[in-house]
Amino acid sequence: MLIDLNRIPFSKRNSYMAISYLKPEYATELETGLYLRTVHGSAERSTVAKLTPLFGGKEESYITELEFGALVLSVGDQKIEICFDDDDTLLFRGSAGTGMKIDFLTEKYKNDYIYDIKHRAYTLYMANCFKNNCRYLIWALKDKISLDQQWEDNIALYSRLAVTSSDGFMFAVREVEREWSNKIGKYDFGVSRNKIQEDFLEFLRSIPSYPLKHQDRAYLAAYLEWSSIVRQNGFLSRDAMLVSKNWLTDKAGWNLGLNALALSYKEPRRAWEQFILMFDMMDRSGRLPDSFNDSYVKWNHTKPPVHGFILSLMMKNMELSNDQLIEAYLVLKRSTTWWMKFRDFRHQGLYIYDHAKDSGWNNSTVFSLFPPVATPELQAFLIIQMEMISKISEMLGIEEDAQYWKKESEKLLALFLEKCFRDNLPVPIHSNTGEIVECQSLLPYEVLILGDRLPEEIRKACIDVLKGEAFNTPFGLATESPKSPLYQDKLKWRGPIWAPATLMILEGLRACHEEELAKAEAAKYIALVQEKGLAENYDALTGDCIGPNIFTWTASAYLIILKEFCDEK
Repeated sequence: MLIDLNRIPFSKRNSYMAISYLKPEYATELETGLYLRTVHGSAERSTVAKLTPLFGGKEESYITELEFGALVLSVGDQKIEICFDDDDTLLFRGSAGTGMKIDFLTEKYKNDYIYDIKHRAYTLYMANCFKNNCRYLIWALKDKISLDQQWEDNIALYSRLAVTSSDGFMFAVREVEREWSNKIGKYDFGVSRNKIQEDFLEFLRSIPSYPLKHQDRAYLAAYLEWSSIVRQNGFLSRDAMLVSKNWLTDKAGWNLGLNALALSYKEPRRAWEQFILMFDMMDRSGRLPDSFNDSYVKWNHTKPPVHGFILSLMMKNMELSNDQLIEAYLVLKRSTTWWMKFRDFRHQGLYIYDHAKDSGWNNSTVFSLFPPVATPELQAFLIIQMEMISKISEMLGIEEDAQYWKKESEKLLALFLEKCFRDNLPVPIHSNTGEIVECQSLLPYEVLILGDRLPEEIRKACIDVLKGEAFNTPFGLATESPKSPLYQDKLKWRGPIWAPATLMILEGLRACHEEELAKAEAAKYIALVQEKGLAENYDALTGDCIGPNIFTWTASAYLIILKEFCDEK
């Protein structure tokens, strides 16, 4: 399978190592090329070293493919293959006439250097990469590695390793966070490759079923999700599926839910781990962080309370144990209480975002007025979350809480219907002034997830808008109406088609019994992915992919849409 390493890095489940093809748009100081990277949050820079494949002793344009658990770079019959042996060890193998240069970027990061270690019959090289807060042990398994390093006044002016061979080479790169074991094992490239392939195929069986004609895209989505997982470490109390190992190497709070939902069809244990991981980070106040990784947690913002809604969908696919019900009850109750206590500044009964980033739509026109803003979909999420706490309380036999949260959800629903609509359409409200925020964003229409809780006239008015020309394009639903003066064709949440928004609206249409419309909109998105490939965003008017990003929320949303809304068998 061909792979664009600028979009999806080469990695494996549970590893913090990745290989990416980067351009200056990633970091202006970088030359275009192949890079070994780290996704540990403690790294000052993610780029460890520039990898330069050599074919016939020179640099050539090569084809990049995923093949049986290995990354294969090829020019004609010459191949360089890369595979993992374990989470921390990469193996490189080259056919006759190939080679590899490894430049550890010390010209830019002066505290990096390489020293050699004599170990039995081997000469090993330890690259001490201060910029990455890590070290890397490199040694030859076939042929030999040479070091080219200039040391001057306590720093390395450059540090480069190179391997060239007339009859082929093989070497290993092992990540060493603290100290190495003084042991190096024996490696068989074929055995290692097959082991990794089996691990991926095992994960592939866990994704939702899909029509055969979409196999290539589903396979790629599964690879992205599998390879984006890192093992439990530091702040990560469980194995975690990152947003990406390329462009956003954190966990963003709300997208954990999408990843959990995608796994809930066939892998309930893994689904639960991803769902509950966010709540492992919850502050004592009940606040959830904006994002986190193994080394830090960001508290400047939070994320929308989608968890009750996501859990309601997961429970259609999996049965929760009593312990899981108790855990869900405790964390949802604590999180929802935080919104009630800290996000109703004027005690008006409606809940607010104090920044666009809290919504997950960082530059939506919903926030064109200075916050705080009470948005319609935020109230909808909290209504459903309160209902979920009530339902789980009842399942656990906690009748007093079941009644309390039922009444709270009904109270919020009544106020929401009174305050958050104009001419039967949802509108954001500035919390301090009561002023309606004039906008043409798709975000407020996520209220459709409330389904029959909305009066018929509201459902009809919203669905008529979605059927009309405001957001509907030949390729799907635009996040900002193309007719809006604030529409921007390449700017996220200001127009481009976005997988999480598409999924949310599809679920809303289903809740409002608009199954045919939901499937018609889903068919547009599926056809778009089939033709253009996986992308985070698409130009709403041309269908073209925007930017190099592919995130796991895109993969999860796509797999869910295929499973839930695709008419094909």
